[in-house]
Amino acid sequence: MNSETSAHGTRAATLFALASATLMIAHQVAGKATRDAVFLSHFDVTELPKVVITAAILSMVAVVLMSRLLVVYGPWRVIPSAFGVSAVLFIANWWFFDVAAEKVAIALYLQMAIFGAVLISGFWSVVNERFDPHTAKHTIAKVAAAATLGGVLGGFIVGRVASALDVRSMLIVLGVLHLACAYSVRSIGESRRGPRTERQPELQSGIELLVTNRYLQLMALLMVLAAVLAALVDYAFKAAAADRFTSGEELVTFFGQFYAAVG
Repeated sequence: MNSETSAHGTRAATLFALASATLMIAHQVAGKATRDAVFLSHFDVTELPKVVITAAILSMVAVVLMSRLLVVYGPWRVIPSAFGVSAVLFIANWWFFDVAAEKVAIALYLQMAIFGAVLISGFWSVVNERFDPHTAKHTIAKVAAAATLGGVLGGFIVGRVASALDVRSMLIVLGVLHLACAYSVRSIGESRRGPRTERQPELQSGIELLVTNRYLQLMALLMVLAAVLAALVDYAFKAAAADRFTSGEELVTFFGQFYAAVG
């Protein structure tokens, strides 16, 4: 009976993990398209580097903070709550859009940067802790396929909503998607890896390791150069898009198709 109950729980957790991956990546694609469309329809493209730099700094701070929260409280508790907070922020952006569209454009860009990668990596932490290594090997392949489906779904959603309604309506859709993610990720279940030990291993300082390790220095230089190149290409691409499309609806449809294809 216990084995049957355990197998049923694992199947349910797998289904919720698949749903979470689909919804999460659909949100990521639709969110980035909406973010770029809203920003470029209210600001000149020359303002883009400023918000990108600010977003990158805040994203690094968010990673450090989230890492500590995950260690203290565990992914199963922290990540669904973070999805809920993000959902509330999307709804708040929708509420204030008509009276402060430019401020919402900046807030939306920063929100996507702060929550985007953190929530995705946090979701994988939930999956990693929920399933034993044998089950996880099979589950993760299915979750990756569901994430691919989510990318296509996100591009479809943003195009349909923008053409039928307007860009502002996408903020409500994004909020609902993250509310659904909060529920589905929570439903995956808590860790099955056993209780956390209080004793933490002694780790060498990351900065000290970077200073003393030649290989890591070269890797860091490669990452910086790749990031700079990606930023320049991204800027040129969005500048061309802003010059070609004038309305927010056209921009969000275009970016939705682009991010769906890339995803």
